[in-house]
Amino acid sequence: MSEKRFDVVIPTHNNLPELKRCLAALERQTERRFRAIVCVDGSTDGTLEWLAEAAPSFPLAYRAHPNNEHRGWSATRNLALDLIDAPFVAFFDSDVEPLPDALAEHLALLERERVLSSGGYVYRNAERNEWAENLLERGVYKYADGDSISPKYFDTANSAMPAEWFLELGGFDERFGLNYGGEDTEFGLRLEARFGKILRVNFAALVEADYNADLDGALRKRRNFGANNFRLILATHPERRDVYRAGFFLDSALGKVARFALLRSPVARAARGLLRIAPRFAKSPLVNYLSFYNIYRGKRDAERAEAKRRTAPNE
Repeated sequence: MSEKRFDVVIPTHNNLPELKRCLAALERQTERRFRAIVCVDGSTDGTLEWLAEAAPSFPLAYRAHPNNEHRGWSATRNLALDLIDAPFVAFFDSDVEPLPDALAEHLALLERERVLSSGGYVYRNAERNEWAENLLERGVYKYADGDSISPKYFDTANSAMPAEWFLELGGFDERFGLNYGGEDTEFGLRLEARFGKILRVNFAALVEADYNADLDGALRKRRNFGANNFRLILATHPERRDVYRAGFFLDSALGKVARFALLRSPVARAARGLLRIAPRFAKSPLVNYLSFYNIYRGKRDAERAEAKRRTAPNE
C-alpha cells in the first residue's frame, strides 16, 4: 500500500451487526490508503472478541476504555487520539455504510482546500420514518454542495478533516458524557473559532443508513439534549447565542414571548395530532416545531428542577 492518507475513526457501542456492515463497506472503498480505528464504548455484545479475530483487507486497530467502561461518543472518539499519524482523519459512525467513493470524495475536497468535509446521508427508510424524512429536509440539506455551514450542522458521523486540527483541539469535549447530542456542535464551534469558517458541505461523500428510532424516540432525545448538553454548549460558548436560535429565544423580548407561547403542552399535543393527518408539505414544519419544543422544554424543566432543589430546605 502507498502512503496512508486517512485514519478512519469509528466509535461503536453494542451494535456489532451494524459495525460489521460498516467495515464491510470500507472493504469496498475505491480509496484504499487508510487504516480503520474502531473505538469501543463499553460494548458487551462480543464486539471486542470479534475485533480480536477480524482480518479485513485493510489495516485495523481498536481501542476500548479501561475496564470496558461506557463513557459516550466524545470520550470514545478520543480513544484514537494517540494513534493518529495520517495527514487526514475521517469519522464514520458504526451504524452507517460509506458508499464506495465516500473516502475518495472526502480526500478530493481536502486536497483541494484546507477545510472540514461534511458528507451526506442516504436514509434507506426515509419514506417510512418521519424523523429520517425530516432530517433530509432541514439543516445542512438546505445548503448547496460546497457551501460553508454553521457548526450547528456539523455531523461527525460522516466527516473528514486535517488530522492536525483534531489533535490540536484535543478531540471532543468529554464533559458531554452519556447524554444525547451536542458534542459535534461544540467541536465545530471550537474549530471555527480556531481556524475560521472551514466547514464545507460535501454531498459527493455519502453514507447509507437506516434511522432506527421512531419520531417519539427522537423527540425524547431532543428533550434530553435540552436538559443537559444544550445548556453545556451555551455555558461553554456564551458568545455563540446564535446556535439553536438561543439569542432570539432566550434574550430578545419577542423571543421570550414566542417561547412562552410555543412551550405550552396543549400546543405540542395539537402539533403531534396534526402530524398524523397533515399532508407531506406540512409535516416538516410540524416536526421542526416539536424538535424546538422538546429542546427548550427540556432546558426549562431542568432549570426549574435545579432551582427547586436549591431552594428546598435541608432535611
